[in-house]
Amino acid sequence: MHPEKRNGFGCRLLPNFLPVIWLLLLFLPACRHAGYSVTVKNIEEKSNGPIYSISAAMPQIAQLPDSGIQQSINQTIAYYVQSQVQQFKEDIAQTQLYNNAPREATNKPAGELTIETTTGLQNKNMVSVKVSTLYHNTGAAYPEYLERCFTFDTRNGEMLTLDRLFVPGTPYLKMLADYVQPLIIEQQNSSGYPADTAQIKKATEPIPANYNTWLLHPDRISFFFPYYKISAQHQPDVWAEVPYHVVKPYLLKQYRW
Repeated sequence: MHPEKRNGFGCRLLPNFLPVIWLLLLFLPACRHAGYSVTVKNIEEKSNGPIYSISAAMPQIAQLPDSGIQQSINQTIAYYVQSQVQQFKEDIAQTQLYNNAPREATNKPAGELTIETTTGLQNKNMVSVKVSTLYHNTGAAYPEYLERCFTFDTRNGEMLTLDRLFVPGTPYLKMLADYVQPLIIEQQNSSGYPADTAQIKKATEPIPANYNTWLLHPDRISFFFPYYKISAQHQPDVWAEVPYHVVKPYLLKQYRW
């Protein structure tokens, strides 16, 4: 019999399993990902007088190493979602009062509020989430669809504006406009909505106000443009996708991913 092989620490070596162990060690950092998770807290409410329903998904950060930063991020998101819920209830009450509707239940729905969430980029330095709201008060002319995106620096809890991502002084807005403008024109023409070139140019010109709703993804940045900025015709809202490799040269190193 051959004696057991041991390493310098007196541990037995397992030659047949060493390749597997090395692979596992290489894979562990990827498993740890960002070191935290994004969970969803659901708010469900139904009323029979007046009749309405609320279904709201509220994203919340969990397991962030710094609990104070985690609380700050979660409070910011929660305040926005809860404000949407409260505003909806107040609008329904005001509409019922204006229409002299009885307080008791009727067979006519007064409205519905649906809030959904999407998680975009999630890494050790940043987390980006989208909150989409369908706001329907039957007393209003038509439903409202709202998009709000939040991107936080997970190291300090600060909510990031777009300009914070880019190297100061770089023409990042012009870069975005040069990419987004022809993209939206092509999207409109190919989807059966004749492109209003003049209006699209105005909606995508390189000013901060045109690029204030955005969501980071691992491979791109998505920019939101409500339909009324793109065309006089009522049509779906527009998301323009700018690939990561296009924006990367303009980004601050700490916010590259």
